Amino acid sequence: MTALNKETRTGMENDLKWTEAIIDQAIETATDYATIAILKKVKAEIAETDKRLFQAQGNLDGLAWNHEEW
Repeated sequence: MTALNKETRTGMENDLKWTEAIIDQAIETATDYATIAILKKVKAEIAETDKRLFQAQGNLDGLAWNHEEW
């Protein structure tokens, strides 16, 4: 992983942590089960999207290093 990619990933991790913290606060203050369930699902989907973006970035980095395989 290049230095730029490490910085990008760190930024993405910070964004994910920040987003999860905001959602956790909303879960703590939610008063009904439906809202809590939706917020938990949103949190899980955001984490999954973050994982997929990281994997896609890795694939693009690989293609950049080995563009003959495009």
